[in-house]
Amino acid sequence: MLWDRFSRDQLDFVAQQAKKRTIALLPFEMLGNVYEFEAPLRAAKAQRADAVLALTSGAFFQVRQKMFAAAGAQRLPVIANSNYADDGALIAFGANFPQMYRRVVEYVDRILKGAKPEELPVEQPTKYDLIVNLKVAKALGVKFPKPLLLRADRVIE
Repeated sequence: MLWDRFSRDQLDFVAQQAKKRTIALLPFEMLGNVYEFEAPLRAAKAQRADAVLALTSGAFFQVRQKMFAAAGAQRLPVIANSNYADDGALIAFGANFPQMYRRVVEYVDRILKGAKPEELPVEQPTKYDLIVNLKVAKALGVKFPKPLLLRADRVIE
């Protein structure tokens, strides 16, 4: 699992969930330069990781193409949030970002019409997407069961 100082809270949550499910977790912190993916991904491969979970981080999002290229060089599939689906994640799951952006626009409109921001309710996402990237699957030799593909909100071919 790749994490950085901006995703520490996610690391703690994922570690708890992995422990409950007896999933071995190998956390690799991205220290300093977020452009240096090769060493942690080589270490993950050396420790026989089956896949990489990239936690949500603005720093990772900025360098996502480099991250996916480095993971691909190690033949490690990446699981990430739905914002990474088109960039090279094998499987992506997370909030539906277009829906969230529409809600932001509605909030801006309300504020511009005089609503006080501190009086507006905090909202959680209500729609989540499961996206499967078959281009990446083919490159890595991964086969998905038909029921998973049918349940996916989007399949990238």
